[in-house]
Amino acid sequence: MGWLCGDPEDDEERFMIVGRLGWRIVSVVYTVRGNTLRLISARKASSDERRQYG
Repeated sequence: MGWLCGDPEDDEERFMIVGRLGWRIVSVVYTVRGNTLRLISARKASSDERRQYG
């Protein structure tokens, strides 16, 4: 599951995805610069994010 996040005023689009990493549900925020995916953050998903993930 993923969506666009961040301030629409910024020049850089940020995307958030929530998914499984082993037995844990994680939230990852990244951006795309040219042909490169750049990781901004990765952490254990919040309870709201886990609920949305299903």
